[in-house]
Amino acid sequence: MLQELTPQRAAELFTYEPDTGLVKWRNNAGRWGRIKAGSPAGCPCSSGHAQVGVDGRATMVHRIAWMLAYGAAPAADVGDDAAHLPVDLRLVDAQPGRQGRLV
Repeated sequence: MLQELTPQRAAELFTYEPDTGLVKWRNNAGRWGRIKAGSPAGCPCSSGHAQVGVDGRATMVHRIAWMLAYGAAPAADVGDDAAHLPVDLRLVDAQPGRQGRLV
């Protein structure tokens, strides 16, 4: 069974720049080290949100930004802002029809 990404594992793999909102790889990653340390993490998925593969599981980059900014996994869904700045990250309702509403 694949495990959820923890804040500790996120801190091992990524760095976060609160001023710019960038989440970057801490070390070379990917098959054969194709992703270089310091490269921005993630690429757009079909929903337009950036996601990254970690330990065989897709994880949204804005969730990683939250973990690195606040040191804990978000208790609810995190609203995505392309900038991933701490001021723009917020907990939102994930129920269909209520997406984007603040919790």
